Amino acid sequence: GGALPPVELAGRPFEDPVALFDAVGPILMGTAIDSAVAEAERELLEDLLRKGHPQGPKKLGEAGVERVEVRWHPEHPRSRSFFVVRKDGSAEDFSYRKCINNLFRERARQGALGFNRALSEGDLQSLLRRSSDPDDILYLAEQHLGAFTPRLTVQALYHLSKIAPRRLGAARLPAMLHRDQRFLQLHCAVMAAAGVTSAGG
Repeated sequence: GGALPPVELAGRPFEDPVALFDAVGPILMGTAIDSAVAEAERELLEDLLRKGHPQGPKKLGEAGVERVEVRWHPEHPRSRSFFVVRKDGSAEDFSYRKCINNLFRERARQGALGFNRALSEGDLQSLLRRSSDPDDILYLAEQHLGAFTPRLTVQALYHLSKIAPRRLGAARLPAMLHRDQRFLQLHCAVMAAAGVTSAGG
């Protein structure tokens, strides 16, 4: 029993996070701001929230979900976010990336093989390229640093340097990153890789 079973959401199987990012990302980018997503997409997102978010049922609410909307994120202007709009009129945003990461982390915990070993350099590369949130990159670095080749560690830092100032603001960035254990580990890995390559000629 090598591979772990796919994650199933709204009756659709997803083999890995990349497949799920590819299904959900276009919904976020393709839905007009302050509009509700289509019915089939709503089922997928509700299931993702229910199974992937630590407070999934609480986010969905006791009243039940009226619709899922795409709105501007309250704290990150120019960033789109999904909002659950409940039948009682209350609404709350949720991070689909966090849900996807949690879902597959949970699957790894349940599968004896562990999801870690299943990611190739190519997989990691495509996940890095898809990341639009600094947290995604730091999560990948934290979970899979052992699988990062020197080239990947450099790519991770490069992507981080492109995304993070946009999301976190350039002024706040150094202080925030230098408190982040995951960033420090990644930074050390890059320095070590640089040391190894330059010493090698």
